[in-house]
Amino acid sequence: MRPVIVLATIGTHGDLWPVLALGKALMRRGARIRISAPESFLPHAAMLGMETAPCRPNVDALTASRFADSWDHVGRAASGKLGLARASAMDLAGRYEDLMSAARGADLFINASTQFFGNLVPEMTGIPSMILAICPIHVARSPIIRGGQQPLSAENCPSITSQADGEPLVNILNHIREFRVRIGLPELQPDSSGLLSIPHGSRIVAAISSRFCEPDMEQFPNLNFTGFWFHDRPEWRDWRPDRQLERFVEQGNPPLVLTFSSLPLCDPESVLRIHARTAKLLSRRLVVISGWAGFEQRHIPAECRGEVMVTGELPHRWLFDRSAAVIHHGGIGTLAQAVRCGTPMLVEPYGNDQFFNASRVVKLGIGAAANPYWMTPETLALLIDTKVIAKETQQRVRALSGDIADDPGVEHAADLVMAAV
Repeated sequence: MRPVIVLATIGTHGDLWPVLALGKALMRRGARIRISAPESFLPHAAMLGMETAPCRPNVDALTASRFADSWDHVGRAASGKLGLARASAMDLAGRYEDLMSAARGADLFINASTQFFGNLVPEMTGIPSMILAICPIHVARSPIIRGGQQPLSAENCPSITSQADGEPLVNILNHIREFRVRIGLPELQPDSSGLLSIPHGSRIVAAISSRFCEPDMEQFPNLNFTGFWFHDRPEWRDWRPDRQLERFVEQGNPPLVLTFSSLPLCDPESVLRIHARTAKLLSRRLVVISGWAGFEQRHIPAECRGEVMVTGELPHRWLFDRSAAVIHHGGIGTLAQAVRCGTPMLVEPYGNDQFFNASRVVKLGIGAAANPYWMTPETLALLIDTKVIAKETQQRVRALSGDIADDPGVEHAADLVMAAV
């Protein structure tokens, strides 16, 4: 009998690609893989021959752009709305129903740590389970960072503080507490975050390199860091750049790259203008991946046209290999690809794990970090010139690239999972 393994995730594409990488490795070992994810993500899984189970709420580029402020924790903290959400957007009842449906007949249920509601499935059903850690901050040894993750307490966040588009914003933690009681589960402990907590004693396989950060073995004794996982998308197997892109990238000095992947922005035009003018000050061309940020060619300042190209999705590895530096939001997937290519980076974090990832980039000396609300072309140009494309930074990131190549990776993770079936 082929074991049925459910892999549950949510979030953005950065939360999907490692799950698909693990799913492919498990299929090679004879397992049946069922992916529980937002409906817009499922075609990527179906293309690989995996079973699919949609999980609410759906997340796609259009939805993300409508609620871009939800990803901007800097702005939400300033407005007092951090830790608040629309109840309908969270759709806890729908999410729980979908996860329980996906788990039917499963021999093992693995949920990504970002899909916090997946913890309810083994609690309710007794199905053997594991946790997949994608975000380093969930399992890294980082007491200062973790100690600062307390915006979801009742003291810091009222139950209903305001409205958005006529809908009340609810305290996320209280909303989860109430739902657990409604379905007959024990109340969360008062000190539980409810979101980022991992059940005590859970077996955890992490798509994270210990060369990037240290695992917290004291808090998570069943934790395995296997290294970063990389998903090679099948639609890009025969990908080749068009002549215009190839010429633009490979003429003269290597260009800078601006990509926020699947992070939406509230004001993409302003962000692109700052970076276009930064590149001009450095006499560098700039390749911009539009992504969920919504960058557009028309946003380019007139004085920078001809030196900036906005493009759609393309293989990061091809572009990063040919670039002087990558400017990104600090998502762990983009960061890992930059390290893999030995390319220095500038991180501009907006929320979630991006702040921790930015701090590690600075600590490791493989790039620099900047507050996205305190930037000017002049300050960014100086930072990139002295801290990012400097020779010593290039040497350090190339050395780290060689080190992570020695990690056992997703194949070792698949062995750990199959041993648990």
